[in-house]
Amino acid sequence: MNEITNGFKGTDANLACKDIKYEVGKTYFLDEKDKVQELPQGYSVIKNKVEICSKQAIHFCQELQSVFEFYPTNGTNRFFKVEALGQVETKGSKSGARCIRFVEEISAKEIEQLIKDKEEERLDKKMHLEIVRELQEQNPTLIIGGSISLYLQGVRLERFKTGSVDYDIILPYYTRITSTNHKIQDTDEEEFSGSDFEQKLEIDGVKADVRISPTERYELTEHKGFTYKTVPLLVTLEAKVRYGLKKGGEKHKADIKEMILKQK
Repeated sequence: MNEITNGFKGTDANLACKDIKYEVGKTYFLDEKDKVQELPQGYSVIKNKVEICSKQAIHFCQELQSVFEFYPTNGTNRFFKVEALGQVETKGSKSGARCIRFVEEISAKEIEQLIKDKEEERLDKKMHLEIVRELQEQNPTLIIGGSISLYLQGVRLERFKTGSVDYDIILPYYTRITSTNHKIQDTDEEEFSGSDFEQKLEIDGVKADVRISPTERYELTEHKGFTYKTVPLLVTLEAKVRYGLKKGGEKHKADIKEMILKQK
């Protein structure tokens, strides 16, 4: 039995799931009567048909976050890394196999870190970081500012979790921004998020404000192995104060207030 699928499984505080008690380090399988049994040493499991959401499968999830749909992180449930051996069937967020090995328990600290890493990965996508990396690689003079710059420098505003994020781009001189994999086009939209931005583009349909500034300062900011050119934090804050004092500057006022109140 060579096929192995890594996954995760939740149990109650007693390491039981649907009245079946498991143990770390042991392997379990469904016998001919679809009863969960501990796998005897040297036993060869026949790859019978797996039917998810039935007694013909021991269920697990291939993503840890999916386990929380069935076993919430309430302080009593326990979570484990498992290996599914043999045929696996998946439907939605749930997978099933006829044979599963309990590899190790995941500690509360590990779960907290895994959840944090997953949320950070989701936010990285919302911040278009993959696109920003490509833009800066293909346009070496491009500096990123605004919300993306704040995020790269460690600021985590609540609106980042739910709202959309545009690009604030600064160039030392006028040049056409190029991209191999992303569509960049001019837009006729007249409203700008900041009064000192002079050109508006769309990058894959997302708004991008562009400003030309030969004397713009920048910092090199490391994030997950890539070095970004970002507007210095204090420069961004100064701009937010200016925008916040103008009519329609409520977003910038809220950002500044949140950043101040979050400080300990």
